[in-house]
Amino acid sequence: MGNKSRVIDGPAGGIITKMPEGPILFLGVMEELLVLAANQRFAAINEYRRQAGSLDKTVECVVSAGRLRNFPLPDSVTGSARKVGPYLHFNLTGQLHYSQEGLVFGFLPVPPA
Repeated sequence: MGNKSRVIDGPAGGIITKMPEGPILFLGVMEELLVLAANQRFAAINEYRRQAGSLDKTVECVVSAGRLRNFPLPDSVTGSARKVGPYLHFNLTGQLHYSQEGLVFGFLPVPPA
């Protein structure tokens, strides 16, 4: 998940998308589920269960420079972002929801301009 957004203090990663006139949506998956998929352990994937819950988490958001044009962010976010190759990295905090099936999702509020 080198160029994907990831939860800073947890084994989950995924993608982000900007909601119209609102927060950023994080859609992710638990790393252990990806390992099962990579090892083609399909029975283990079918049986996979974890404790569901919601937690406030910080996500290291990763956006490519080309995609940033369609991803309007205030200067308060882009000013503190790190550029790594063609990607921009910045942190946002919000409530993430963890499903029993290993999915992770939540809205990350964008600070005002």
